[in-house]
Amino acid sequence: MSLIDKVKNFLGTDIKEDKYALVDDPIFGKVSKAKAPDKWVRSTCGYCGVGCGMYIGVKDGEPVYSKGDPLHPVNMGTLCPKGLSEHQMVRADNRVTSPLIRKSGKLSPASWDEAFTKVSDEFKRIQAEHGKGAVSVISTGQLLTEEFYALGKFTQLGLETNNYDGNTTLCMASAVMGYKQTFGSDGPTGCYEDFSKADVILLIGANIADNHPILKLHIAKNKKETGKKPTLIVVDPRKSKTSQIADIFVPLSPRSDLALLNGLCYIIMEQGWEDENFINTRTNGYKEFKKHIIANYPPSGTSSE
Repeated sequence: MSLIDKVKNFLGTDIKEDKYALVDDPIFGKVSKAKAPDKWVRSTCGYCGVGCGMYIGVKDGEPVYSKGDPLHPVNMGTLCPKGLSEHQMVRADNRVTSPLIRKSGKLSPASWDEAFTKVSDEFKRIQAEHGKGAVSVISTGQLLTEEFYALGKFTQLGLETNNYDGNTTLCMASAVMGYKQTFGSDGPTGCYEDFSKADVILLIGANIADNHPILKLHIAKNKKETGKKPTLIVVDPRKSKTSQIADIFVPLSPRSDLALLNGLCYIIMEQGWEDENFINTRTNGYKEFKKHIIANYPPSGTSSE
């Protein structure tokens, strides 16, 4: 730095134009001149499961920018702090940049050919000794649909094993079983649009303000779309950011959420608030369910059993 630059910096007259200057970008308008990308690559955020659309800005072959996709229906151009920093992961200091193979008790860098050969040989040896089912695959929840499909086919047809599961099943096992038993499919019935249209939103054990902040933006849209703020009810043993914005916070004891829901069902049925015609045309087993709830889940906590 020259003496003149040092003096300007000391006096606060240096506005650092070169560092903070902006240039026009055909997609996003103004971007930093120092990091202006050569191109934008359309992608999906890989942090949580919300599925926000994004663009990664690439300059000289390196990722330099993360921007929300303005045409994506999930996030509509917005990104949370994690998504905005996604390009930084590619060259993070603590990221493993090559395969590692344990040699003499120590992990050592290896080539991809060496790593693939090592894994292939070990899989073949294990399956030869213990059968095809001795190998299993557990995937991450951050894969895209096409990647899930390809990995599943590789497991079934390449490894010839049906021992395939993923984080999306392991962390959602109870929900998946509930969906299948109730609806015949493990896909949830709701959608993100519900947040911006519902009169009442009940969140059980979900801290969306911290973990899925883009969904909180969908709730914020509600007043604009419906003309009034929705009633937000948060049921969670923990105090969280989401509980702080709730109209009603229910800090129940751990593992008591099902008892709470069944107790609410009891009150609805006892008061005759349910629409039996609606229920009977869309479900089966309602009489048995009502008998079970009335016999076992009075809000007083006592039952006939």
